[in-house]
Amino acid sequence: MSNDPALKFVGAHPPAFTEEQAQSLSEEYFGISGTANPLWGERDQNFKIIHDSHSGYVLKISNDREDARAIDFQIGALRHLATNAPSVAVPQVVPLLSGDLYGTVEGPNGVTHRIHLVTLLDGVTLDDAGPSTVNLRAAGFQAGIATVGLRGFFHAAAGDDMFWDIRHLGKYATYVPEISDDAIRRRVQDIMSTFCDDVLPGLAGLRSQIIHYDTNRGNVLVDPDNPGTVTGLIDFGDMIHGSIAQDAAVAAAELVRSDANMLDDLVAVVSGYDRACPLEDAEINLIYDLVAARYALGVLIGVTRTLHGIHSVDNIDYLELFGPPLDSLLNLGRDTVRKALRSACRFPEYCPPVPLPAGTNHSMTRDLASRRRGVLGEELPLSYDVPLHTVRGEGVWLFDVDGRRYLDCYNNVPHVGHCHPHVVRALARQATALNTNSRYLYESIIEYAERIGELMPGDLGACLFVNSGSEANDIALRMAKECSGQDGALIVDGAYHGITNEIYALSPAAEWGMHAGGTNAHVSEHRADIEMVESPDTVRGRFNAEDAEAGAKYAADADRAIATLDKAGHPVGAFMVDSAFSTNGILDVPTGYVSGISDRVRASGGMIIADEVQYGFGRSGENLWGFQNHEIQPDFVTLGKPIGNGIAIGVVVTTPQILERFTRTKEFFSTFGGNPVACNAALAVLDVIEQEGLMENARDTGQYLREGLRSVSAGNARIGDVRGKGLFIGVDIVTDPDTMTPDQVEASRIKNYLRNSGCLVGTDGIGGNILKIRPPLVFRRDHADMLIETFAAAL
Repeated sequence: MSNDPALKFVGAHPPAFTEEQAQSLSEEYFGISGTANPLWGERDQNFKIIHDSHSGYVLKISNDREDARAIDFQIGALRHLATNAPSVAVPQVVPLLSGDLYGTVEGPNGVTHRIHLVTLLDGVTLDDAGPSTVNLRAAGFQAGIATVGLRGFFHAAAGDDMFWDIRHLGKYATYVPEISDDAIRRRVQDIMSTFCDDVLPGLAGLRSQIIHYDTNRGNVLVDPDNPGTVTGLIDFGDMIHGSIAQDAAVAAAELVRSDANMLDDLVAVVSGYDRACPLEDAEINLIYDLVAARYALGVLIGVTRTLHGIHSVDNIDYLELFGPPLDSLLNLGRDTVRKALRSACRFPEYCPPVPLPAGTNHSMTRDLASRRRGVLGEELPLSYDVPLHTVRGEGVWLFDVDGRRYLDCYNNVPHVGHCHPHVVRALARQATALNTNSRYLYESIIEYAERIGELMPGDLGACLFVNSGSEANDIALRMAKECSGQDGALIVDGAYHGITNEIYALSPAAEWGMHAGGTNAHVSEHRADIEMVESPDTVRGRFNAEDAEAGAKYAADADRAIATLDKAGHPVGAFMVDSAFSTNGILDVPTGYVSGISDRVRASGGMIIADEVQYGFGRSGENLWGFQNHEIQPDFVTLGKPIGNGIAIGVVVTTPQILERFTRTKEFFSTFGGNPVACNAALAVLDVIEQEGLMENARDTGQYLREGLRSVSAGNARIGDVRGKGLFIGVDIVTDPDTMTPDQVEASRIKNYLRNSGCLVGTDGIGGNILKIRPPLVFRRDHADMLIETFAAAL
């Protein structure tokens, strides 16, 4: 055996204490009696001590080559994390009866060993639970959290050599010829040459600190009833001072499966790690080579141990353990892995070699409002009687110029929360590399269109990219008229669809006074090619919610509207519908209304446009898209607002056949539509919706919030109704619940009371009396409790 200190533990035998001896040690040194059951250990001996039905411990007995500094290093790290990073679930150190944190005992063979005791964490190993994309991502996240938690910790033993440190790969060169498998031997030799020549020199320039360096499926604990929840990270015996990239790579190497799932597993682990501990460009570029080096090192350590007659408790065959994943990794190749990891972590495509103002700032806010009026006009509205001067957002919170935080219960543009770190990283990383227009080839616009197509029903999957929901609606209307050959448009009375000239004409909500005399009163004064159908208001309309045929009865008005368009020489070419019915008052739409109108329009040769600008991406909690709640299959789906979490982007989704029919005769191009930065942000939004279960949260938290608002409103004559789905809720403020007369003044008072109390909502509806609640989808029950309590106080 080489005298190199880096290799000294390769030949270390685990101690050989019996279960009875372990039980005695536990009781004698720690005062804890219980049954001892052996646990696996590569070079140390571990016993699970079951104290009673409610608690357990792990007795750790080091091998005879482990000195006191190494044990003190591990204990120091655990205590540091417990104090400075309580979110990292790690064992707690149990002192000896003497008060010391570790002790010394004599082993069966007469040599000295050091012992210490830690608490037994809940959960089962990830190995026992079985790896999946969900729990591998969670395990990667936990590893990243541990790295963040270990920042600022240091110990003299961190500089000691450790044989699993891949930086020592070259020191095992003399053992390469001893690898029995010819193919693996050649691969290990190639990896060693590449690593020593090209990779190792670059590691010294990367961010380094003390790292856990042993996140494997045996050291990650998960909830057996919810395997996607990590309950603990254990075994700090392999810690080193090394690069963060090494730690991420070891987690990836040790957690993934070596079969067809390997690439997906690598992506899950590394993207999870990146979400907790953001990786840098140079770090993620080296992950593939570091994983390969880890596998090569594992093979060589196995050869070395075999040559020196050293076997682990389970007699692990290191060649069998590390050979298959090494083959799988090399078959994937560096380019494939690097591209997948960069994409998952929202790095741009690979290209080779506040503090807040202090004090009270009322005068600053007044000055800013004055300047705004000077350049943006006197009439451009601001929310609230006292304008909110915002300087920062985070999750469901907005912060004003004084540093006061407000619970944002209104803004649906930051769909996954203000400044979600995954979205911010995605757009920032892309912005450092490229932003151009769609007449050039780049990956993100194609990937986004493909992902949206996978999330849409039927043949919907062909996309046109623009910059807003208004533009998307404008293009969809143009396409519908062109492809149907009919130029009449049908809309719902009280709808709003956008600000372009054509779409503003389809937005009666923008000019309430035009039809103050009743449904359709303004149509003859407006345009002959546009007709409105009666709004399906079951609170104030002709048919109420108790009428099982209300939807069909309201939809029947489409017959009149379509006939009117025909008579005017403008047969219906498009029916555009806001699936949220937001400006209509956030209606609970009766079954059969939207489908009934859609069937009539289709029978007349027209096409259906589902405006998902308000409701899309899971806000209803029932489906990803609002039109699915109405059981229709549109010809066009328009997306905007939340798609980029604040980055300007809009999309028209249609079928390939319709797209080809339109572009064959009409040119389309949008300079900024679908640019790489916007698309990368939009891709990150989809990641977060999926990975954080936000549609399900919208359903559950939305129901909880509606029930809470109804509870505190019970018996209050000013509350006419609480309605909506998911996290899109309307509270109907009235003067009298019998007549349901809208009370805009009281709605404004409540809105401003909430604002002054730290909760932000809006108002909507034809009477301006609907409190509109549509928070970011990361809004949870504790946030709902805050709004409910503040709303009760407002009443």
